[in-house]
Amino acid sequence: MREKLCFCEFHVTSASALLDWLNADKNGDAKPLVSLTQHPAVDPDASYESSFHADRVCFNTEWERLASKITVWVSPEDDIEFRQIELHNRTQVPMELELVSAFEVTLAEFSADAAHLDPACVLAVRIRIAPLGRATLTFASAAATNEETLHAVLDKHLQYSHIQRASLMSATLAGIRLRALDISAEQFAALQFMNTALLWSLVRPQRQELSGRGSVLPLPVCDRRLLWRFGISGERPILLVSVGIVQGTGLLRSLAKALRLWAWSGLACDMIVLNFEPDSYIMNLQREIATIRERLAGDAVTSTTPTALHLLRAQELTKEEISTLHTLARVHINADGRPLTHHLQEWIASHEAALLERDNNDPVRVASASRRRAITATTGAFDPRTGGFAFRVSEAVRPMRPWSNVLANPDFGCVLTDQVGAHCLAQHKRAHEASAPAGSGGVDHGGASGRAQHLLDEHAAHFRHARPQHKLAMYPARARRWLWR
Repeated sequence: MREKLCFCEFHVTSASALLDWLNADKNGDAKPLVSLTQHPAVDPDASYESSFHADRVCFNTEWERLASKITVWVSPEDDIEFRQIELHNRTQVPMELELVSAFEVTLAEFSADAAHLDPACVLAVRIRIAPLGRATLTFASAAATNEETLHAVLDKHLQYSHIQRASLMSATLAGIRLRALDISAEQFAALQFMNTALLWSLVRPQRQELSGRGSVLPLPVCDRRLLWRFGISGERPILLVSVGIVQGTGLLRSLAKALRLWAWSGLACDMIVLNFEPDSYIMNLQREIATIRERLAGDAVTSTTPTALHLLRAQELTKEEISTLHTLARVHINADGRPLTHHLQEWIASHEAALLERDNNDPVRVASASRRRAITATTGAFDPRTGGFAFRVSEAVRPMRPWSNVLANPDFGCVLTDQVGAHCLAQHKRAHEASAPAGSGGVDHGGASGRAQHLLDEHAAHFRHARPQHKLAMYPARARRWLWR
């Protein structure tokens, strides 16, 4: 029997997402809402900044007339999230504001939620701040399996003392957790950058390079199936560590602490240690790494979460397998005896230098065509024999309006569009050849490293890729009824 979840958002004290200046612009029109964070409604006149702590995140935004700070944390006792907003009026006159807090109830994964709109909860508060004055407000979102529990949580946290207690307990328990993991404040700050690299970096396809003689070098091999014999799927973020000396075990111990932290936080990750130690009777490095792996395997947290350490010997891998590891790895560290913080600072400095170079370069204007090619609306007709509808498409022949079709049965289906893009759905996803979900950060290298999506053209008797990676000008065709295989 499925449990019913009850949600409620309420305003606790004297917003969180959007702000209305309650005045008009120079033309007399109402100004649009802007967000107190950089997303979703950025204000070009504002300066945004965020800082992450062990148990909470803070968003600071500054205007010439107003400064705001949002602090978000979760109560360790109840299923309730708090968003405390501090506003500072920097002017010598009173300021009237309307703060809007909105959230969307999501009971599915992000990819499934992005395909539709769930019910949303919106609250608005209108306040007046005195000259050079400050105002503090708190919004909270609570969830419970029944209405009685939900009302009890609401009544409890309508008292501001319980909000302060939840904030203090959250910080205290986070500190206890970090001390239990033996992670210092400096290491925790460095690991936050590692979290960004594992969660948000993309595995990009390698570009072909020219040799000294001008010939095109072959692309590096990237085939996830080559990693399956090691128990590595290649679908989770990969942290690759190359080590060849015993002095590199200090960095491995620091990363082992990170694995425990990520396992406790629910961040799936495959840490792959590539050992380059020469074969010998002693092999001290191999024994040290094996000891670290055994301790993680016996840990109560890491042993029950999708976070694992894999130990591979470089001498036992083929060139294709090593190439696949280097291509799929989101972070690659060479354990040369230096501490983890030094490697991460070097990695951060390289990204900062790249950002500075991009900012200093003049923007390149993309030349637009002087004359736009005329596009003819295509027309189609039904086939009296099969009942299917067909029409011709190319770069110059397009449908009058964008369209999409749903082809589905109770177990499997897809959505096709006029741009030849598609999304699939299935009860047992691995039983079908389907494209990787949008926004997963994966890269399909010829279908070997990801799930490929194909359509069978009954008329032409061959397969086509159902991905908009090629222009239609290269494939003028007659769009017909498609079948999934």
